[in-house]
Amino acid sequence: YWRNPGDSGLPTELQWTLPAGMVAGSLVWPAPRKIPIGSLANYGYEDSTLLVTPIQISPSFKPPNNASSLQVNLRANWLVCKQECIPQEGDFSITLPIQGATSMARDAFDKALQLQAQPLPGQHQARIAPDGRSLQLSLSQLPAELQKGDWTVFPQTANVVKNSAAPVIQSPALEAPDKTVARADVLIQISGERMDSPSKMTWLLVQGKADAPTGRQWTVETPVQGQWQEF
Repeated sequence: YWRNPGDSGLPTELQWTLPAGMVAGSLVWPAPRKIPIGSLANYGYEDSTLLVTPIQISPSFKPPNNASSLQVNLRANWLVCKQECIPQEGDFSITLPIQGATSMARDAFDKALQLQAQPLPGQHQARIAPDGRSLQLSLSQLPAELQKGDWTVFPQTANVVKNSAAPVIQSPALEAPDKTVARADVLIQISGERMDSPSKMTWLLVQGKADAPTGRQWTVETPVQGQWQEF
């Protein structure tokens, strides 16, 4: 499952145990795909996936007891579903040499880092419709990669939108005066079982279709304007 699993499921959790002077950063999530389940929808992955965690090493780091290698430990919790969902967990350990390098899947890591989500510059907003049933997401400075071809929007903020409903993306429009910067509006349905009423929301823009993401990702944070309603 993705960081927002959708209508059911749980995101993968990683707990690192590292030597002093090493700090685990935020997990680099690959672009998810929408997985319909009846009238619901989840966000996650099928087959194999790579979850990358960057590790920062402080300038003051010193190997413990002048050791020639380091031990990195990980406890992971995840959920796998097919006909039914099975919670799984595991403890993992790897020993890394302090001098030299170990890279058994360099191409996969390079691709994951190249496609990781980047913040989308500009002023963006989300406005609740008067009837409270939809959000209009207004995006500025749309990347060139999204001005042509398929793209979609995933809600990183959970428990708000109707996950099974496809976002309605209006054709990008070139902004004056230079006619080079595009903007777009996206209509997103609000869930009738909404659990939260956030003042801000975070979104993920992804190249490709919702069930088959193909390219880069951008994150967008929007203030939410208007009044949340119950219906």
